[in-house]
Amino acid sequence: MNINGKDVMVLVSKYIQGQEFDIEDDENYNRAEALLESRGVYMHDMNVFGNILVKEGGLFFVDGDQIVPSKEFRHQRRVSLATAQLEEQIKARHMVKLKQAETEGNAEDIEYYSSLITDINELIGEKTRQEDVLN
Repeated sequence: MNINGKDVMVLVSKYIQGQEFDIEDDENYNRAEALLESRGVYMHDMNVFGNILVKEGGLFFVDGDQIVPSKEFRHQRRVSLATAQLEEQIKARHMVKLKQAETEGNAEDIEYYSSLITDINELIGEKTRQEDVLN
């Protein structure tokens, strides 16, 4: 693969011909979340349609660029610098999106991005400040 004019190695572990998993269904969401937790990981973008496929009843996480160690794992070990930087970028993006939603008066997006900020703060062990999620 070529990124910014440089050849970069890309790992493709397996091609899965499956169906997109309806993550908006609460039962499906809980199933996927439980599977991730059982493996000691958390997926920041699990809610993105298409990141999880189902084939013959099995779940396949096909876009794992935002899979990080779980909260439980973090009680035992520190995360890598790369993971910490990734999560800083994810949180910053959520905060920008929240500010846009506030500017537009979009209550649904305000609630959504506020909850994502709260979730990431809980995962990384930070308290959510009121100014992070309210005006």
